[in-house]
Amino acid sequence: MLTERLRRLETLGLVSREGSIGYRLTTVGAGLMPVLSSLRGWAETWLPDDPAMVERDPDVVLGWLAQRARAGHLPAEPVVLEFWPHEHPRRYWLVLQDGVAPYGCLTDPLLDTGRYVYVRCALATLLALARGRQDWPGALTDGSLTATGVTDLCRRVPEWFAPGAAAINSRSEPAVGYENGDASSGRTPMPRM
Repeated sequence: MLTERLRRLETLGLVSREGSIGYRLTTVGAGLMPVLSSLRGWAETWLPDDPAMVERDPDVVLGWLAQRARAGHLPAEPVVLEFWPHEHPRRYWLVLQDGVAPYGCLTDPLLDTGRYVYVRCALATLLALARGRQDWPGALTDGSLTATGVTDLCRRVPEWFAPGAAAINSRSEPAVGYENGDASSGRTPMPRM
């Protein structure tokens, strides 16, 4: 199906095939980019979020979260954010590390469990964070999201992501709330199913 679509785009003059390199946008195709960006901006502003999208296309939502990660503000060692929406038992993982492109996983990446932050929230909250319609400090403060694990990592999560639209518009930074980790180990893991 992908080959068929690429051939169609080539016939329309939007892409060209360059030997073993693959396909590239033509000048005509590149001319569409401002239009597509404008449509994306319109959709992000006016189309309502669909929480069911997290279940249908979790990789897209993880990609949006990865795009909101702030280069230069990420932890030096890898940290795994494990998202566990309230509505179902499926979990999703996002790996963050400075100097490495953030990436999402649909299975546990099995990194050092001392580097995990366990995030619980509603699907709607997860989607709002991914789309930038809600910011991390606000979600932690109002209780729509909880983060558990190593206390220092939990405290730093909001700085790893670009502020949401509400924070940009209000130019205020609400206080950050989080659940303290276990005093003996410094972390409180989410229950696993």
